Amino acid sequence: MGFILMWIEALATALLFSMDALATKRSNAKRFANSRIFSILMTGLSVLLALLPLVLAAGGLLFSFSMSQRKLEPTWMFFTVSWAVALTVGELVVLIYGLRRKPGTTTPRCQTWAHKSLTLGFFCALGLLAITLWNVDSAVKERLAAVRTESSALMLSVAPIRIPDCQNAAIFYEKAFAALPDYKRWPGMHAAKWDCNFSRPDFDTSAPDFKDYLAHHRATLAYLHKAAALPGCYFEPGYGQMSSDMIMPELAKFRQCARVLAVDARAKAATGDLKNACADIAVLNKIASLQMRDQVMISFLVNCGIEGIAKKALEGMLTSSTPTAEESAALRIEMDELCSFRHAYQRTLIGEEAFGLTMFDAMFGSNETSVSDVAPQVVALGAPWRVFMAEVEIASYRKLMKGMRDAAEYSSAGMNDDAQKIIKSIEEIPKGLFTSLIVPFLPKALISASRADAQRELSLLALGMAAYRAKNGKYPDKLDELAPEFILTIPIDPFDNKPLKMERRDAEILLYSVGADNKPLPQRITADDDERIFRLNGGTVGAQKSK
Repeated sequence: MGFILMWIEALATALLFSMDALATKRSNAKRFANSRIFSILMTGLSVLLALLPLVLAAGGLLFSFSMSQRKLEPTWMFFTVSWAVALTVGELVVLIYGLRRKPGTTTPRCQTWAHKSLTLGFFCALGLLAITLWNVDSAVKERLAAVRTESSALMLSVAPIRIPDCQNAAIFYEKAFAALPDYKRWPGMHAAKWDCNFSRPDFDTSAPDFKDYLAHHRATLAYLHKAAALPGCYFEPGYGQMSSDMIMPELAKFRQCARVLAVDARAKAATGDLKNACADIAVLNKIASLQMRDQVMISFLVNCGIEGIAKKALEGMLTSSTPTAEESAALRIEMDELCSFRHAYQRTLIGEEAFGLTMFDAMFGSNETSVSDVAPQVVALGAPWRVFMAEVEIASYRKLMKGMRDAAEYSSAGMNDDAQKIIKSIEEIPKGLFTSLIVPFLPKALISASRADAQRELSLLALGMAAYRAKNGKYPDKLDELAPEFILTIPIDPFDNKPLKMERRDAEILLYSVGADNKPLPQRITADDDERIFRLNGGTVGAQKSK
């Protein structure tokens, strides 16, 4: 009903404006009756002003066309097209009738129109249009308030349980963050070369500046181990009152701490202290597991990155040394108890949907402060953008999230053809302006979850290989030789739902997943393949004891 009223009032406003623009010539015609040039200019200006509503109509049609290109069919699209057609017909009637001369005279009919009455009628119609727009906008704001309530309920349904401070690892994590040195004020340390190269076979732990690196991070490492010993972790992001600044500022710190743990694990492995090196890797996995409870996608992706760091740290440790079978088994048991990334992704989608709905309320709702923080351009558009686009955007977003939930459900049993088809079908979902920005993001996050699961399974398989090597002095020729003594069963590749694979190349053993492309290992391995490969030194050595 609101769109019908706005249709009528907008048409009347536009036509009255055109008639008033044509009638403005009469007020100056008498003064410059003998000026033909002025008469031509005024006539041209009047016609241009009268055609101005047609320009707005053309803009509305172009916007409607762009929506149809996105496969969106908002309820107001029919009104826009029909209004543009009606306005075009009305403008033609006004121009033809108004510019036609009266019989027996040289004066156009538009010069006889009551200019003041048309001006008054135009402002009255414009006022009615503004009132109707305000009423419809108020109704949209009420529905957005319900969306805000829904988003808070969704987030609280998956939010981590608040725990007592005596069991809360967040307290020690915050102390670990505070103990991190400021690299910019630490001349000559060159910490980046240690943080980024800990998995390299030629990693040098004897350099003097490396000892300084470990000394400056000693307090951080101690707090991280204390935090990992506690059963839970709860920061204070305010799940019940989400906003654009709810994203936890500690995410970057967690990633930095993960690299410090990986470097320390490599340093301990180099000195033969494999028990504490395994403890560092266990803390890495514990950090990843705790972070998965935050149910925000950016936190989940940081968690996937930490899992990759843990895999590289274990790869670097096994490259230079071999833990005992007991040490490998203990670390493998701890990793077996951790949550699957694909299962965590399903829960994270709920939190992400809640967060997205909150952003819609921030962009379209009445909270101007949050709007200016999220999308300043929406503030300038104001009520018209909210009235015409809010519900279209939200409906598009809900369809996208439903498609992602279906894909995540299928992918929990492997990235099979059904899951791949659903992911591809998401590209066909009608997309709003906001939704189109996150369409490439969510499927990639699902692939990141499967990749992180594959990396964890590769780490478990590598620990089984290490236990076999510790007992027999060499790696097995086939993966089947590991089960059931060293590992219960060969881990399953999350991408094809088949066991992980092994391949010998020169002095290396490559454990690998087929990856998102579902392809075998290429002859020439590139940096992009490292994420789905676990490298082991295939040489035959005696069992190495740890200190």
